[in-house]
Amino acid sequence: MRQIHCMILVCLLASLVLQARANGLCSEFTSGGCTRELRPVCGGDGMKTKTYSNKCEYCRERRNDRSWKIVHDGKC
Repeated sequence: MRQIHCMILVCLLASLVLQARANGLCSEFTSGGCTRELRPVCGGDGMKTKTYSNKCEYCRERRNDRSWKIVHDGKC
């Protein structure tokens, strides 16, 4: 039983760390426009995904939608 509690705690902590990283990701892109740099990222909400040309474009489109996260670098 103790092992299950520890596993749950580890999962919760990992989730909080990932969410904090995702929320901090867009803070570096506060100025107006994005560059045309092609460094694709795959964003998703667990049900659907979309490829963005770079992290700035992801942040610009998803800034107020916290259900979406960057799934991985590269195309989806």
